[in-house]
Amino acid sequence: MKSLVMCFYLGAVAMGNFFVAGVNHYIQIPEAALEQFEKHHASASERNSSGIIKVAGQDGVIGTMDDIGIELIDGAVASLKIPGEEIYHQAADRIGELVIARGGSFPAERLLNECASGLRDPWGNPLRVELLNASRLRVISDGPDRKSGTKWDAGLTIELAEKPLEKKTSWMDRLRPAETWLERHKRESGIGEVAAQNAPGGISRSAFCGGQTRLRGAAYFWFFAGLMLFTSIAYLPYALWYRPKTWLQDA
Repeated sequence: MKSLVMCFYLGAVAMGNFFVAGVNHYIQIPEAALEQFEKHHASASERNSSGIIKVAGQDGVIGTMDDIGIELIDGAVASLKIPGEEIYHQAADRIGELVIARGGSFPAERLLNECASGLRDPWGNPLRVELLNASRLRVISDGPDRKSGTKWDAGLTIELAEKPLEKKTSWMDRLRPAETWLERHKRESGIGEVAAQNAPGGISRSAFCGGQTRLRGAAYFWFFAGLMLFTSIAYLPYALWYRPKTWLQDA
């Protein structure tokens, strides 16, 4: 009996994990530049090359205003160059000045959107600012398809610089390397450093085209909180109907 109960328990956990994975897959918007690169440019030589290549935008034709530039370092995508990127940087400059005025923190989303007021992308879509968390936001527009929430939405991700933490010494420091393998690899290859551009206010910027999620910030957690509330309410009839039974067994 205990084994059967354990099977049901593990099965329920597995179903929950599959459900969460399905939700995360559904809300993830594809990255247009990476899709175009893998579809048309991912030859064996390009996978190990360095430089800048252009991929077609929403119209599928190279040489038009919606082309996207991809910078490669040893075949890895290091940064993007999106159409009208200078316009997004104007909004980022304004946000940087606001961050300085506030002592290194982001204000409310309403004030952030005032920084993008009057700015439009090359297709006439207004820029908007979406606050993702206390240290990360994005300046975004609807892109060439003029539709929100698609892989052609483009903009800049802006992050506040991490404040250095005071490192406490420990006897375990002798067992840890001064630099992890991943940190050393990023430093040697330059991945991440190319995408980040220092700006006023101690913020970094990196361009994107797609790759965002349909549920962002608190909405993601409210969805699962509501789901758990619905499940608990749906379970109430069974909890009221159930009556425990005692089974006696011979010695």
